[in-house]
Amino acid sequence: MGNNQPLFVIDGIPIDNSTDPSNETGSVNGLDFKDYGKVIGSNRAADINPDDIASLTVLKGGAATALYGIRAVNGAIIITTKSGLGLEEGLNLNFSTGYSVDVVNKYPQFTEKYARGRNGLYSNITHWSWGPAYADNPNFPSGTTLDLDGNGTKEDVSGEPIPLYRGNYKNFFQNGFKTNNNVSVSKATDAGSFYMSLGNFNQEGVVENNTYQRSNFSLKGSFNVNENFKIGGLANFANIKAVNFQGGDTGYGSGLSYYHHMWDIKNRPWIDSNSERTWFSAFVADPKWIVNEEGENSKVDRLVGNINLSYNFFPWLRLNAIGGIDTFSDQRKLVRPISSVNTVGRNGDLYEIKTNSKDVTFNVNVSGDLSINDDLSFNYLAGLDYYDKKYNRLFLSGTELLVKNFTDISNAKNYNANRIDANKRIVGFFGELNFDYKNFLFLSITGRNDWSSTLPK
Repeated sequence: MGNNQPLFVIDGIPIDNSTDPSNETGSVNGLDFKDYGKVIGSNRAADINPDDIASLTVLKGGAATALYGIRAVNGAIIITTKSGLGLEEGLNLNFSTGYSVDVVNKYPQFTEKYARGRNGLYSNITHWSWGPAYADNPNFPSGTTLDLDGNGTKEDVSGEPIPLYRGNYKNFFQNGFKTNNNVSVSKATDAGSFYMSLGNFNQEGVVENNTYQRSNFSLKGSFNVNENFKIGGLANFANIKAVNFQGGDTGYGSGLSYYHHMWDIKNRPWIDSNSERTWFSAFVADPKWIVNEEGENSKVDRLVGNINLSYNFFPWLRLNAIGGIDTFSDQRKLVRPISSVNTVGRNGDLYEIKTNSKDVTFNVNVSGDLSINDDLSFNYLAGLDYYDKKYNRLFLSGTELLVKNFTDISNAKNYNANRIDANKRIVGFFGELNFDYKNFLFLSITGRNDWSSTLPK
């Protein structure tokens, strides 16, 4: 399926904003959601610390493609980060903290009038809850053996009252929370400015063990060599750790709808002392098992940086140059242990993903303003844009695990590897010419030509 995402640009450097669906190919094509590929993590623009953003501008159409070429065919989001410029002289220190709570406020309606079973009778082998009415104080029929306590042992419960725990669907969820802490220090003088910040964002979702942690460090500075010559640079570091779960027919939502009222979802164990599931079904997964045993752990380390300079030769001739890098590593691992009902033969499986990406960008341009006479003036921009991407991704998957609680790929009876190496280079020349007649009539001419080379291995 096509990508309609805009290009994200931070302080003049385009950055990667991809989303990896944790499948074999690393891309979403609409066909990979049967099993692997259901963990959809965040897009890479989420690595940015919002507290470091000073302004955001949206470029559309020709304005975006003229500056950034075919990568900005869907527009561009131009982000400028904070600096010491525009502040009062002296050292400026800022600290902010925030805390918020997420509460689920909409639930589907469930009947709790009937016990497990069908046609008014109790059944030990069904997912349905159309058994005897709770209003009649039903008991388990003779010969019923069941792991009622979740200890892994089936016991004879004949004649015992069938328990009723109300609100299991609602009780599965919890209140989520977010904490956000940021501290920054900045200073501006006639000679230049600097800005430094530390940020930490921590989130726990409305489902237990669903977590997201982001730590950011930013350093930015500029130096005025003289009144015409200026140099600057920035470095943004990000570390992200997250635990996510698969969705669809292999996620927690499927089994949650079948969780019978006779079990207490808050307190019933999902696993026994032998690391086996306590859930009765061999076809629908226990939601508690999913969120405690089948989380995908991911870790991202990222650096975005640039060095820039500008020189004013004359009012009608200015030189600007910027070179930058956006590089990150993304490591993910998901293990579905032996006994997982979503795996072949309930023998477990796993996958590991290791991704490395590096984008290098260089842009040099000249610009200026010139008045031909009192009525007519124009300004221009012309430049060269260079972009080079190196990308590699290794997907390892294994099925039929041999030993419990050993999560290395070597523990799989069958395994598969898929490696993608892709290099891409784009060189573009661009220009823009704007005429102004009496501040009334305007004419704008823009143009760009890109040469693209995609070199897969």
